[in-house]
Amino acid sequence: MPTPPKLGATGRFPHGKLNPHDKGELLGSVVIEGKQVRLNFGNVPVTWVSLPPDTARHLAMLLLDKADKIDGGATV
Repeated sequence: MPTPPKLGATGRFPHGKLNPHDKGELLGSVVIEGKQVRLNFGNVPVTWVSLPPDTARHLAMLLLDKADKIDGGATV
């Protein structure tokens, strides 16, 4: 079984440096823990996250999918 990637900062800037406060790429995971959807960024303090539109859509779909798995797709 392959080793999962290490969560947290990678030190890379795959979309360039957005602004002087940009700390670079951050690897995270989205998992179900109990009855919650958990976003895990490793042992890194996270002040803000910036995503290109396609990645933002992918994250939104991933969050919805995990929420649906918890509550069977109920809507607010």
